[in-house]
Amino acid sequence: MSALDPQGRRDVLHLIQTLKNEMTILFSTHILHDAEQICDDIIILKEGRIKWNGPLGELQHDESVVLKLTIDGHMKEYLSIFKDHQYELVDKSTAFVYVNSKREGGSILATFIYEKILVTHYELKRETLEDAYLKVVDQ
Repeated sequence: MSALDPQGRRDVLHLIQTLKNEMTILFSTHILHDAEQICDDIIILKEGRIKWNGPLGELQHDESVVLKLTIDGHMKEYLSIFKDHQYELVDKSTAFVYVNSKREGGSILATFIYEKILVTHYELKRETLEDAYLKVVDQ
């Protein structure tokens, strides 16, 4: 599909999505975003050996959630709010916070709101197929 224009790619993905209900389709790609959209099961190979074989949901079964949080101000002043979590400062006002659940992410947001700190961006991100792939091949 790499040589197709955007409309052609969309058409092929739609065709595969439709046909997969009627038959098994082997789809080989290095474009993991495409695989994530249409595949139910994933096989990951490294140096000719199977490193993962199973349902996409199990591969991505990572309880951790990454919270991207941006505030109107300097994040360094409020790092104590992340007390029990690992975090990474992206810039002066943005941090990635690694939480165990969406609920923990909501609790952190609630703390910022309670402290009257203006939150300009709040996003919970789940592990992508690319993230999972990198973990598997690095094992």
